[in-house]
Amino acid sequence: MTTPTLDDLKCARETNRRLMLALCGTCASVRRVVQPRGRDTRDETARLKCAECQRITVHALVTGSDHDEQIAAASLGMPTEEGAQNHSLMDRYRNGFTVNPNLRHWWSVTRATTARERGESTIRVYCGELVMLPAESEITMAAAGPVGPEGDTLDGRGYDPDDHGEWRSMDCTNCLRMLNHVRMIRRRERLLDLMAKVVADLHNPARVTAYDQHTEALIDALSAVRPEGQ
Repeated sequence: MTTPTLDDLKCARETNRRLMLALCGTCASVRRVVQPRGRDTRDETARLKCAECQRITVHALVTGSDHDEQIAAASLGMPTEEGAQNHSLMDRYRNGFTVNPNLRHWWSVTRATTARERGESTIRVYCGELVMLPAESEITMAAAGPVGPEGDTLDGRGYDPDDHGEWRSMDCTNCLRMLNHVRMIRRRERLLDLMAKVVADLHNPARVTAYDQHTEALIDALSAVRPEGQ
């Protein structure tokens, strides 16, 4: 029997929105299901009978909708539009699998300062992981993580399998993804603030002439992302 794929699921859901894929957490076999009983919508799992394992196991449910991607993103630190993070979801997501102990995590300096003032010993880093908060003197570049052995590198190309197994020292990619997201939001906010000031200046006779030498450059820059007529 051919293993169903995500593309197959998306096509089939056009006529049956209740259809989804179930991935066995023990043997990784995949099958189709329709609204399974005991579905846990918090982490999209269900306990189902696996044909390969010949017993009931925990299955991951895949709907092929944006909901799955939203849950995964929220579990790895992505905040809501209001800026809130679901810490319970983050912790449940990490239950059941081992995290690389040599990851170098990143966090907000402001959040670290607040945690230290409150006397807290842990901090929630950008990816959602809860890690121990080092002493202030140990923090460099707002990052935390064990320093690799001599000869080890953060890019992951060098490591000692005798001392560290197969774990490689490296930056946490989910932290970096969230850090870039935060920086992007801040740039957008800065741009919005500048645009508001520019619009106000263009309606102010006392300020509008200051833009005369830069009008063409501003028009070209804005037209590159917002062509005229669109």
